[in-house]
Amino acid sequence: GNEVSANVTVFKLVVMHGSVNITESTENWVVGKKVSLSIGTIPGGLTITTSDRTWNVGDVVQNYIHTATPATKNSEGALIFNAIGKVMHLTKGVDDIGETIGFYWYTGGEKAPQIDCTVNGKWQMHATGTINVQRPTATVKTQAGSVYGINSTLELGDPAGTPGMTFKATLTNNTGFAGMPQWVQTGSTNYTYWRRSSINVDTCDIGKKISGEGLDDSFPYILGDEAEDSPSITVPCPDMSLWGKMEAHDSFSMYLMFEPEGEDSIPVSLNKVDWAWNGKIIKPFEAETWANTQIVSEESGATNPNPPGADCTEFPAWFTRIQDTPTSTLIPVP
Repeated sequence: GNEVSANVTVFKLVVMHGSVNITESTENWVVGKKVSLSIGTIPGGLTITTSDRTWNVGDVVQNYIHTATPATKNSEGALIFNAIGKVMHLTKGVDDIGETIGFYWYTGGEKAPQIDCTVNGKWQMHATGTINVQRPTATVKTQAGSVYGINSTLELGDPAGTPGMTFKATLTNNTGFAGMPQWVQTGSTNYTYWRRSSINVDTCDIGKKISGEGLDDSFPYILGDEAEDSPSITVPCPDMSLWGKMEAHDSFSMYLMFEPEGEDSIPVSLNKVDWAWNGKIIKPFEAETWANTQIVSEESGATNPNPPGADCTEFPAWFTRIQDTPTSTLIPVP
């Protein structure tokens, strides 16, 4: 009779996370730490080719760009804004068709990344992995200070003591991954001042509106589990003012973020506090200096003395810093 012999290798497609086969086992991971997936086989060591690949990894971030570089000026004196906070998402059909894929999960829970592909040009194959993504939890307590008017400055907070707003976080990290809590603040500022002066009227007898928006100063705003802020406005030419008025209307979002240790990590949000304050002070002609007694109390203070923090997964975003974008408008002096 006829004898037929054939060598047939039976194999299984699997999802690999680094060197770990997450199709046949579950790995623990943490938000903000880079995930690197690839296609593997059981038994291992086989040489295969794949095409028509499609990864399905759910809601992820490819990268989070965050800079706080101050603005510069070009040769014509125009501002060039260098600070940016931007989330980069995977582009379907571009970033999800390689033999490997890298990204970050920013929400916790059990994840099931999948790969569909054609193997060796003829077999349609599928594999699913499992990763248990841990996420720290956090609560934030806040406390607002009072509005002060002194030394030609209107400020939320006592310049000599109590800050305008304090933030204290209680962080519970049972993920098994060490990391650093940090604060990031974005917002918008809107200040108005008027003054009449006895001398230098052309430069100091003026009304002006000043506004800005974006990242507040730096990234991060501060490291650790506590933060504070004391926003303020100061009138120029204080010694020349006979009469003056200042108003402030600011709103901010303070994010508590967590960044796992390691180079391949990004900060992810845990909690956010939205807060705002208003202030108004009027210095009469007969007053020699600005004083707290001149504050219009019913129009001054934090809009909420204890603004609540809420669980948050969104990333703070900006295209400039508040400090780089003050726009000024001259207005009539009453």
